[in-house]
Order: sequence, then C-alpha cells, then structure tokens
Amino acid sequence: MIQYNITNPQLTKPANLQLTLDPFTFSLSNPLENGVKGQFFCPETSFATSEQPILLQNIALPFQWDEKAQSLNLQFSSQAKSTEKQAGSIQGQLSCTPPKKGEKLDVNTALIQGLFQLTDLSSEWLDLIGERPYISLLIGPTFSAKMTLNSTPLEQTLSVGWSSPNVNFDTSLFINQTGIRLQSPAPVYLNLTPDSYRVLDRLLTNTKQTAFGLNGQSQFTLSLSKLFLPVLARSEVKTFADRFFTLRSDFKEMELVLSATNPELSFVDKASKEVISLSNVNGSIHKLSGQTPITLSLDSTVSTQSGQNAKSGSLSGSATFDIPQDSNLTIDLSKLNTTIGLQAKQFPCRALDLFARASGRTDYPFTSLFGPTLHLSLNTNLKELSGNVDLHLNTPTMQAQLQGHLVNGSLLLDAPFYSQLLVTKESSQLLLSEINPLDLSYIYSQAPIKIEIPAEGAFLPIYPWAPGKMTIPQASIELGRVACRNEGNVNIALGLLKSKQFNKNQDLTLWFAPIDLSIKQGLVDIERTEILISDTFDICTWGKIDLVKEYVDMTLGLTAQTLS
Repeated sequence: MIQYNITNPQLTKPANLQLTLDPFTFSLSNPLENGVKGQFFCPETSFATSEQPILLQNIALPFQWDEKAQSLNLQFSSQAKSTEKQAGSIQGQLSCTPPKKGEKLDVNTALIQGLFQLTDLSSEWLDLIGERPYISLLIGPTFSAKMTLNSTPLEQTLSVGWSSPNVNFDTSLFINQTGIRLQSPAPVYLNLTPDSYRVLDRLLTNTKQTAFGLNGQSQFTLSLSKLFLPVLARSEVKTFADRFFTLRSDFKEMELVLSATNPELSFVDKASKEVISLSNVNGSIHKLSGQTPITLSLDSTVSTQSGQNAKSGSLSGSATFDIPQDSNLTIDLSKLNTTIGLQAKQFPCRALDLFARASGRTDYPFTSLFGPTLHLSLNTNLKELSGNVDLHLNTPTMQAQLQGHLVNGSLLLDAPFYSQLLVTKESSQLLLSEINPLDLSYIYSQAPIKIEIPAEGAFLPIYPWAPGKMTIPQASIELGRVACRNEGNVNIALGLLKSKQFNKNQDLTLWFAPIDLSIKQGLVDIERTEILISDTFDICTWGKIDLVKEYVDMTLGLTAQTLS
C-alpha cells in the first residue's frame, strides 16, 4: 500500500476552557433536583500535524438538564479553520427524553434526537481525520454535510446529506426490527476529475506511474430508487447497543434497484497517445424483495482515436442470477440458475486494460493477449448448473468457438471445440509469469497455434472442479514453428548435444509436428511427437501428465543422426 506521513494532531498552545453555570438551587440529598443549565466555552484551540495547522475557534457546548421533564439537551458550535482558508462551521445538538412523559430517563430506552452539521469545511480536515492526504483531491477542496437521527429502542430514522464539488447525495434510511429501508429515491452525483482519477489510479495500482490520463471531467449519476437489507431481529432490547442490528444475508428478502449513467468517459493512453472514449454508459442492478433473481445490465458505445484513425464499437450485456440458499442461508452454487447474454463489437482491449488496473494489473493483460480489439458473443441459460453454453471470440491474435451444455456443472461439447492463438513475445511473457516450468523469458509462434477437441466423449467437470474426472478421448495441438530464448531448462537439455550452433541467450527455432493426446480420468497421454531444432536436429518426446497429482513422466528421444 502507499504510505503517507501523517501524525496525530498535537495541541500547540494551552487552551483556555471556561465553564459557566446559570444560577440554580440544590439540596445536599439531590443536587440536581431543580435542574442545571450552563455552557463550556473555549475561545480558540490550535492543533498541528505533519501536514498542516488546524484551528477551532469559539467552541461552545451549552447543556441543560431538566429534572422534572427528565430531559437532557446538548449543543455544540464552533468555527473550523485550516491553513489560510476561510473558516467553516460545525454545529450539533442532541436531546434525550423518556419514551413516556413522567418516566425516569434511562439511556437504554430513551428517545434520542440528534443533528450534526458541517458547513463549508476544508477537505483538509478529512485528510487529517482519515490520515490520508488524498481525500481532499477525491471530493474537492470543501464540503458540507448534515446528519439527523431519531432513535427509539425499536426504530431509527437516519438522514444524511453531503455536498462537495465531486460528491453530492441526500438520503434517508428507516431501520426497525425487520431491516434497513430507503425512505425515498436517492440520487448520487460523482464527478471524476483528472486529479481525482490520478489519485484513484495510484491507490489501486500502488504505483506512481499512471499509464492513462482522464480527458476533462466526467460525471456519474447513480439513482438508488429502492433498498432493503434484512437484519437479525432481537427478541428484546435491553441495552443501548441493542439498537444496532446485524445484517442478515437473505438474498430473497433483499431489495436493490440501482441505475448508473455517464454521458462520456474519455481517457488517453500516455504511451500510444490513443484516446479511448466510452459514451452513453448505462448500467443497472434490479432485485425486488420476495424474489430471488438479481438482474444486471450494461450498455455503452466506445470509440478509439489514434492520429487520424478512428474506430467505433459497442458493449452490451445482461445477466440474471437466481442465488439459492437453504434454511441456514448457506449458498449452494450447484443449484445456481443464471442467464447471461454478452455482446462486444470492435471493443478496444485498451479499455479492458484500463479496468484491469482497478485490480492492480498494470501489465496490459488484455491487449497483450488479444491485440487491439475484440469481438465477443457469450450466451448461457443454466438451471441448477445445467443448460447451454455458446461462446464465440474473435481477435487479431485469437479465435475460439465453444458450443456445448452443462450437466450438473460438467461441460459436454455439442460441436468440436476449436481455437487458434498467435503467441507473441508480449502474450507469452504474460502467460509465463503465471506458469513457467522451462524458466523462459518469452516464446513466440510464426503462425497461429491450433487446438481442436472433437465433441464426442469430451467431459470437463467445471463445478466443482475435479480434474480426476476429466475425459477427452482425442485432442490435437498444432504448435508449428515457434521460437524461444535458449535459456533455462531448454539450454540445460540442449547442452547434452554440445553443439556450437546453440548459443546461449539467443533465439532458438523449434518445429513441432502435430501433437495428439487424450485424457482419461485426469491422466494426459501424449503420443510420440517429433521436434526439429534449428532446422537441423531431430528429437522426439512422449509420456504422461497426471493432472491430479501434478506429476510429469515424459521421455526425450534422440535420433542416431542427432547423437552422431
């Protein structure tokens, strides 16, 4: 994580705290029987941190205890100033009264009403409180906030409003023994600026180098029209802490209706100067109480501009998930029902790389693997993990077609599976970073690598994943001519030939004959395959790979000519 040098605030000079009490009479047996009224006051309190000085002025805390009404009232007000900016204000009030008139005040059963309001406060205060100096860059230089609370032992109403240059919302929640419910539609406006995007990118990737920059400002509008979160009901409320409920993960009772829009989101790739723009972005989440399916949707048009060359594409998709739960609210994915439809046309992979940075990937994974653009079509309709699967993928470096159906989580093919992949240095470096038994820097192919699996008899247990049950009666892999660095285990093996032709750390050409293999109960049986090294030396290999035990038993064969 990114480290920031922020220290806790320290008092820089003595603070003069004053207490004043209004005249009142009291008895020795019950000093407060006639009530008491007064105020704490401090004209100025100065703090300092490692980043900036802060100042609280005219701090006033009036209070009043009414013995007859058994009510307590507190107020708070102050001006807050950070650096040389104009001071904002802090105000608050809190009252506690018995649930019924004439009863004795008990905080566990009291009616509590509160108001807390911040007006035109410097966002540097949030940097200080959160010990993160970037919060002000995300929300803007100043902010105002207001929170009201009405609380009884069984019900609470909480209203929260926020206003700043980059974040604005106003919402109200009602909480009782059944759950947390949104009282009225709550739009949220988020404004993304070049500065705030740069901060987000650094936080997500933990790097100082930003590969993409935001062109201008972009506003997201989130419209939350329905929200209900079920809670664990309490049989009785004995303490004040019992007012705070625990959420219950009951997807059937949960309710969420949310839509998001963005007119245009434009980025520039700093390396290639390519401009990537997403226009008319619309997304939604729809889940009603009493129903289990969750529906997701997303639509957007996309364009890329590189010099005088411009391309346009689109992305659209929808999905429905019916999440099964038993009486203990445990999720059983083996009974999952889902429908997915996804279409991407001429979609720039740089846009996917942009979103991949949100998970910390800074190695351009999609562009390295697929090339500049992709076409994708995915359609599934599953009931209890049984149903059809139809996938078509077409990119400058990869093509794949999968038509089949799932039966209780296991994939069976309806048509032969076919895929071809042009391996480049960039894509191989991406794959070798995950698995690299030969300890190579890169590998690349002169023609696309082809993989074909006939439909008959193919059985792949996907969920739960069980390689010991995998069966593929026949499969073929055409690697053709590939090249790699003469290093690692390859260099060690070729050292047996003692040929000056194999210079270390130079590219080495390998010409593979088609590889035929089969898989039975997780055991891969690879038939004899010939490999021509540097167009001169002929070798061959065959053997078995145990996917369950992760064990390789292969034989390397050298011809008489190669040995001589």
